[in-house]
Amino acid sequence: MKRINVFESPQVVGGRHLGLAVAGVIATVVCIFGAVVLLCLFLQWGLQLLVQALMFAMLLVGGFSLSWLFWLKKKYCLRADVLGLSKPSLRILHVFWQGPLIFIAALTFQLFIVYAFVDRETTPPGKSLETLLSSMPSPLSIACAVLSMVFLGPLWEELLLRGYLWGWLRTRFSAVLAVILSGVVFAFIHGLGLLIPYYFVLGAGLAWLRAFHRSIWAPLICHISLNGMVVFLTLLAFSR
Repeated sequence: MKRINVFESPQVVGGRHLGLAVAGVIATVVCIFGAVVLLCLFLQWGLQLLVQALMFAMLLVGGFSLSWLFWLKKKYCLRADVLGLSKPSLRILHVFWQGPLIFIAALTFQLFIVYAFVDRETTPPGKSLETLLSSMPSPLSIACAVLSMVFLGPLWEELLLRGYLWGWLRTRFSAVLAVILSGVVFAFIHGLGLLIPYYFVLGAGLAWLRAFHRSIWAPLICHISLNGMVVFLTLLAFSR
């Protein structure tokens, strides 16, 4: 079997492709969530209706973003392997130990940052979180959340970040630096303050999977699994 050098420069997408991909996704997010915010202000929606609208908006964002990214692929005749969409090999079985390892590394780094730098005497959030968790989402909202966060979200994020962005980064930087920068971008996109260290390590780990497997399928499997676990645990919290 031919040995694969993961640090060898692959054929990649150009800056124009990446710019259009990012611009289209940003425009989709701004338009859809902006419409929800405006409707909420004018119609004076309650919390439960707002949560349901946001979950449906996430579903729309995922669908439109994924469609936009595949439309760009077709318009510019980008080959499947350029975006990491080539057929996976048996090498993908490595993800069953790589995925848990990445999650443990991200969680360990997050706990270290919290222990070392965060004031643990800070009062935890009270009524605001309890109020949010007190209203169980409707079955339609749950279905939208599962479809958007577990499937559509990881799909368009991996195609954008480990497809278009990774290809562009590899034209300018080494694989190691591209992995680090991918982690920075992933953390910035998911910027939730205290959780940034976790998302940085997770994003870098997913980028490493992209380099190791030469496709987005391994990071996609890992991404879907982690999001599925988060959604499952969140639904358990709502049900109590």
